[in-house]
Amino acid sequence: MPDVEDMLRRYTKPSSDAEQARQDAAEKLVREAIASVPALASMKLSVVPKGSYRNNTNVRLDSDVDIAVVSSAVYYWDDSQLPASDKTRVTHTPAQNWVKPSDFRAHLVAACKNVAHASQVHPGRIAIQIDAVQSRRTPVDIVPSYEFRRYVRRDDGSIGAYHGNVVYPTSGGRIENWPQQQYDNGVAKNKRTNTRYKQLVRVMKNLENDLVTAGSITALPSYFVECLVYNVPDEAFGHATLTADAKETLRSIYGLTKDEPSSRNMVEVNGLKWLFRSGQTWTPDQAKDFATKAWNRLGF
Repeated sequence: MPDVEDMLRRYTKPSSDAEQARQDAAEKLVREAIASVPALASMKLSVVPKGSYRNNTNVRLDSDVDIAVVSSAVYYWDDSQLPASDKTRVTHTPAQNWVKPSDFRAHLVAACKNVAHASQVHPGRIAIQIDAVQSRRTPVDIVPSYEFRRYVRRDDGSIGAYHGNVVYPTSGGRIENWPQQQYDNGVAKNKRTNTRYKQLVRVMKNLENDLVTAGSITALPSYFVECLVYNVPDEAFGHATLTADAKETLRSIYGLTKDEPSSRNMVEVNGLKWLFRSGQTWTPDQAKDFATKAWNRLGF
């Protein structure tokens, strides 16, 4: 096995310039697709890069681009955290040019087929994927979304709102996303740890890829791995070597996920969703198994 410290230093590297250019080309394709369908013009759309691409935590084998196409012509909201007496204090702007989720998705699928061959466009339960074109662009996942607001009562008694977006999967229900909060929290933690946080996110994503390739684990979502590292205490980062940081990161992930009480209060990077409570598809056992096998992979 190669020197661990040297290997980890390679693993900290972000996308190369060539990979970045292919990612940028994928984002440009989404913008061209939207412009090609007149029915989308009234929806006040914005293209919002999200996930590893925006947060600069992607690695070579996970270089696809996640894009939320967000309509601000209408917004959805959640006021369930407000007392009944406060709900009457919230006023809402009437919807303008509302297009229901199924039609919005259909328009976007048509838009994608205007700029890519139909065989390259794959509508999914949540995202619409456009395949990569070798040496030109990465794969791109396009998520039709609406503006979303979660209302909360502040300590001073006033009412505030977190702003995010929401997607309605074809299977029903809704998924709330908070890309700006994810970005802001990731930047803040990276600063607090002198850039080691994002380096260790890339390290862990590369280790996850190694374990999947070796057949040791089933692939984990890239964002899930990022969330696990986000929950690691800041003091676990900043040792003299990356090897020491990796050891403390894996030790922390294992300790946080060893039982229900310790994992219950883990959060996503956005800080607005619990990592392991109802509605999530990943489990503490998956995290613990990853930490154990990554630990062994590094020879700790």
